[in-house]
Amino acid sequence: QQGFPAFRTEWCARDAFAGRPVQIQGGGPPQRGIARGVDARGALQLETSEGLQSIWAGDVSLRGANED
Repeated sequence: QQGFPAFRTEWCARDAFAGRPVQIQGGGPPQRGIARGVDARGALQLETSEGLQSIWAGDVSLRGANED
């Protein structure tokens, strides 16, 4: 009933990807950036050279995140 916001604090406390370089696969070319947690709706916040992006779907990987 309360949705994701009720769990966000707990989620963020256990987020193994937060602050780390990641690569997102899905629906197009891979996106690389720094994982900056999730927003109140549950979207991954990815810091890229183009700014903060909200990622709604895809596979998150630490592998290959630093390759250019």
